[in-house]
Amino acid sequence: MCGLVASALGERVEAKENGRRRQITKLEAAVKQLVNRAASGDQRAAQFVFALLGEGRERSPPVAADTDSDALVIAELVRRLSRPPE
Repeated sequence: MCGLVASALGERVEAKENGRRRQITKLEAAVKQLVNRAASGDQRAAQFVFALLGEGRERSPPVAADTDSDALVIAELVRRLSRPPE
């Protein structure tokens, strides 16, 4: 299942940034949306972004994009954001 998720996250989609169209991965799109939600004041999104940043500092080399590790991060992101607010 992780391979399937990682494959889907590696697919490219068209995005418009600063008036220009470009191709980015679905993983990039999901991360950009999460960070934008955090920047616009969504507290849960901000907490999740900061938690991911904290986890990233504990790892020794950074994980390359488009890997099974990326799929696990996104799956955890979806799980946490799908919970009802406390």
